[in-house]
Amino acid sequence: MKKSLLVISALVALLAMSGQASADSLTLGIGNTDISGYPAPYAEASYTCAANACNFTVTGDTTGGYTYLLGGAGMFGANFNEAVTLSGFSSGDMSSGGSGNLDGFGVYSATINNFDGFTHALSTFSFTATGLGGTTLALTPNASGYLVAGHIFVSGATCGDVACATGFATNGTVSVPEPASLMLLGAGLAGIGIWRRKSA
Repeated sequence: MKKSLLVISALVALLAMSGQASADSLTLGIGNTDISGYPAPYAEASYTCAANACNFTVTGDTTGGYTYLLGGAGMFGANFNEAVTLSGFSSGDMSSGGSGNLDGFGVYSATINNFDGFTHALSTFSFTATGLGGTTLALTPNASGYLVAGHIFVSGATCGDVACATGFATNGTVSVPEPASLMLLGAGLAGIGIWRRKSA
């Protein structure tokens, strides 16, 4: 009876973890040569993935007196573990660009274009990526080792009505998983370990 309870509790913990949404955020802090002279970070990409969909909110940062906006062709790119469709754009000027190379940071499986350049650049935007392969959708590093990248427009008081510079930025490292997921995983593994030890 005790063995059955341990097995059931371990399976419940693992199942609860697999169905839970994963939330994470990435800092776009590595700029290409066009913007690397301006202080990072340039933008933040927050996302929540559950089952076959990921919801993104991308926000340009203000650092060292400069405000960073995102826009133009290759406004944002993300690399997923399977093919996706993009929808739910927060701006009518946004559209899916398919797979594409974002200047120096490699090819991303999904990119977003924004109409025009600096004139229509955005400080924040959101969208949804829906997987087409039937697996749990997740970000995965591209061939260059990056998950996401953005087309950055640098603006500030010294720039006037034009961008001081435009370039691309990408993420450095992935942030640490949320504590609740780690606790569920630990509980499930502990339950399995206890069950194996008692059945031996």
